[in-house]
Amino acid sequence: MRVSLLILAFSCMAGAALLARNAWAQQAEPLGGCLSPQEMREAVPEHHLADSYRVIKHVSSEHRAEAVGAKLCRQGGKFVYELTLLPHDAKEVLHVLVDAMTGETLSGKPPK
Repeated sequence: MRVSLLILAFSCMAGAALLARNAWAQQAEPLGGCLSPQEMREAVPEHHLADSYRVIKHVSSEHRAEAVGAKLCRQGGKFVYELTLLPHDAKEVLHVLVDAMTGETLSGKPPK
């Protein structure tokens, strides 16, 4: 009985996580191609983009989370940083899009 309840609870949590991920993906405009690390290093000064280290540090602090991934991608004719964060409470992985020119958070607003 307990095993069945644990399996049911895990299945519900996994389903909820998938639904939340799909909802986030549908709200955001699709990302164009993401740059390789070498292309990213070249694009930042060439296009006058915000320093990725400072963006990661700021967004991680805002979300009280550890950055576990960062990519520079094209979206709608501009560059965005796609950050993957693991909150200190480790409830769920967060995906945050940040305008690479201004450093403004576009999606994945921090908790209040």
